[in-house]
Amino acid sequence: MRRIIAALLLLAVALAADAAPTPITDVDTAADAVIQAAGDRRLIVIGELHGTVEVPALVQALARHYVRGGPVLVALEVHATEHARIRAYLGSDGGDEALHALREGPFWSVSIERNDGRRTRAMLDLIDTARRLHGEGHSIAVVPFDPARSGKAHPSRDRGMATILRAGFEALPDTGRMLVLTGNRHAMRVVPSDSGAAGLDSAAGYLLDLPLHSVNVMGVEWAFQACTSMTEPCGRREGRYAGATPGSRMSDPGDSTRQYDQGLMLPRLTASALLERVEPTRAAAAAR
Repeated sequence: MRRIIAALLLLAVALAADAAPTPITDVDTAADAVIQAAGDRRLIVIGELHGTVEVPALVQALARHYVRGGPVLVALEVHATEHARIRAYLGSDGGDEALHALREGPFWSVSIERNDGRRTRAMLDLIDTARRLHGEGHSIAVVPFDPARSGKAHPSRDRGMATILRAGFEALPDTGRMLVLTGNRHAMRVVPSDSGAAGLDSAAGYLLDLPLHSVNVMGVEWAFQACTSMTEPCGRREGRYAGATPGSRMSDPGDSTRQYDQGLMLPRLTASALLERVEPTRAAAAAR
């Protein structure tokens, strides 16, 4: 896992070294850059370093834009077994009881030491934005697409992710869009053979026959949450890319080896508050 994280950070160094034709000042200008670059492509995969404030906020901004033109399906790297809880929350009033019921799910019920950054206040805010848009009458849904039930990777995980994503995309009408939020490696079109992720596949790599637009999001200043092993506690990683400039960079669409279609370098990525484990209600405890 350390090698994979190092490889992803090195990708950002390459991004920082290139000229950035489109200035990026905040989440809204980042969203504008994605919308312009994606064009008519309806499957937008946002690759993140888990645990930031800005990347879930970017997906919120994209959802608010695209929902005005048709159905939107937001796909999150959350265990697929949480689908019923998320669907129930989207149909709720968003109050404390509904939020507690959502967070009682096994995916959310991990200790801070085992939180890899996918269980944050920013992630809940993203789900709640979908709930609010749904309540306003927009056609929007949230689907969790991680088939894994533990923190351990397994050989078929990315293929399983892609199977769920494909089914969700194919269920959309021609006016619909799918917004996928996932880790940077899962968002790669092609996993480079000379990186710490060599030998691994990617969910996006199984979806290249679809109208896909893959985006890698990094920050000049960055802080995120990561787990480097199953035996050591997860923790915050932070740093800065000296000489990097915020902006959007496009890959050559004719390059079949490109890892992403677009790279975004935000001014900063800040760490979101991690969620504490909640105590289950009596009914939930009895069901377990």
